[in-house]
Amino acid sequence: MKNTNGIEWDDRYLTGIDHLDDQRRELVRMVNTICCGINDGGGENFFRQSIFRLVKYLKYHLKEEEQFMKRMNYPGINVHLRPHENFVPEMPDSIKYTLLEYQNLPTEAFIG
Repeated sequence: MKNTNGIEWDDRYLTGIDHLDDQRRELVRMVNTICCGINDGGGENFFRQSIFRLVKYLKYHLKEEEQFMKRMNYPGINVHLRPHENFVPEMPDSIKYTLLEYQNLPTEAFIG
């Protein structure tokens, strides 16, 4: 598999809302854990479990953030939420390929 360094944290990911920022840091940590597993030759079980957790947590975070912004009547919510669509494209290629390779993950990983 391709060697990858993961995602480097960037303060542009910060929202200024502590619990949402903590969730975003956790997402970066989860992606980087998967990247380490790729670099270390982790097995199928590691990838299946890690990707399942990542997808589940990502859905949780995006839902939490969107609900929070709606409750706060956040101005420009649509503009702010647009980068969420770019999260997967910014993932390292090796993780995207792994997601495709293990596309037979349990459906509950992809259901809210």
